[in-house]
Amino acid sequence: MNVKIRFRKQPNEHREIIVIDSRRAATSRGWIEKIGYADFKTKSFNLHKDRFEYWNSVGAQMSDSVRRFLSRKEIVPKKSIPIQTKQHLPKKRKNPNKRMQC
Repeated sequence: MNVKIRFRKQPNEHREIIVIDSRRAATSRGWIEKIGYADFKTKSFNLHKDRFEYWNSVGAQMSDSVRRFLSRKEIVPKKSIPIQTKQHLPKKRKNPNKRMQC
């Protein structure tokens, strides 16, 4: 079973940090365990670190938003950013003076 650590949306910008099967939607009721919460309105945050470390040790993958949030709280290391290639640059024209004819 593939397990993920995700945010579960609650009213008023309140999010629960849950452990869930990766094939299920985060809004479904079939989550395995609630390991914390985050309230973005009041900036409060709680995480059961022992349960988080357990699920992380057995191979649970964090979603990108949870990883980003926990790295800002300095609980997990930041995800390394790969070196940029030239793919993001526009292609060079072969003959810049030549115009396209219709």
